[in-house]
Amino acid sequence: MPKARHRWVDGFGNRVAAQVYGPRNVFLFASEKKIVPDVNAAIKRIQTVAAPLNARRLGIDTPCSRGEGCDKCNPDVSICNFTVIMHRQRVKGRVTLFLMKEDFGF
Repeated sequence: MPKARHRWVDGFGNRVAAQVYGPRNVFLFASEKKIVPDVNAAIKRIQTVAAPLNARRLGIDTPCSRGEGCDKCNPDVSICNFTVIMHRQRVKGRVTLFLMKEDFGF
């Protein structure tokens, strides 16, 4: 089985920054439906499922929220400006991932 890769996308970078460098301990909670086979599938899921739903929830008019895809997205309104892929964590035990059976989030 391939090693886990955790991927996050953020509009301003404030949420992903703390996961990469910041607190002594980071706790991540995700539902099982967010597990995908590889990084390419993760990118596709973010672009076609999570980002459009999140943009609609926030009332942000982006191409993906209108069903037009993300290739024409304006950086001024994009919620996908920063992408972080964590391959591993250098400080043992700093990041803990909790997989939840409940269906929550996008």
